[in-house]
Amino acid sequence: MTPYPGRWLVTLGYVLWVASVAYVLACWASPWVYGNVGCEFGRGTSVYGDATRSWLPPGTTCTYDLSAFGLPDHYQYGPSPVRLLVVAMALTGFPLLRYLGGLLKRPTLVDG
Repeated sequence: MTPYPGRWLVTLGYVLWVASVAYVLACWASPWVYGNVGCEFGRGTSVYGDATRSWLPPGTTCTYDLSAFGLPDHYQYGPSPVRLLVVAMALTGFPLLRYLGGLLKRPTLVDG
């Protein structure tokens, strides 16, 4: 099989697609694996929140009860909405890359 122009682009796309799928799976699995370990309110403090899994965006959402410290009742910290872009790449990357690879393999007409 002869290489076609842009093959490196499709190969890089597949690598990024596999990485995004692995990242999304790791984000969804982390609450089961690590539990509340990632919900420390601040580095070195003894205040831990309740960890829950967030499906979209994937990751851990931590909820803290700060009423004992005279602060507002609850504080919630969740994953960044930018992770939705990684989810979009994980869901749509494979079909788009197959389509792009098919477009780049098509023979071109040569005048002359």
